[in-house]
Amino acid sequence: MNLYIFQNDLRIHDHPLLKKAMDQGPVIGLFVFDDIWFKDNQFGFHKKSNLWLSFIYDTLLDLNKQLHTLNIPLLVKKGNFNDIINTLISDYSIDFIYYEKLPGYDEREKYD
Repeated sequence: MNLYIFQNDLRIHDHPLLKKAMDQGPVIGLFVFDDIWFKDNQFGFHKKSNLWLSFIYDTLLDLNKQLHTLNIPLLVKKGNFNDIINTLISDYSIDFIYYEKLPGYDEREKYD
């Protein structure tokens, strides 16, 4: 089983990494609302605004419909990213994890 982690690119058309994951076998899609997004930064603001969260929610609904046509379930989780990944690896016998490498500080901390 392959796990594809959706982050910024929430689409299925013209998506070479998703296609690669699908070519390697069955895929489960995942999007994580990481706990860190809901904590206040040093200025007292959340990392992600309510407007952004609303936009992502609507986009995930559309993504779920599109993935359904490819027989790919989409899991949407909220919590600690690493804990969620470790649980899914165990629960679904994940062989490979696919994700786009993002340039941001938080993203590098998450995947390194």
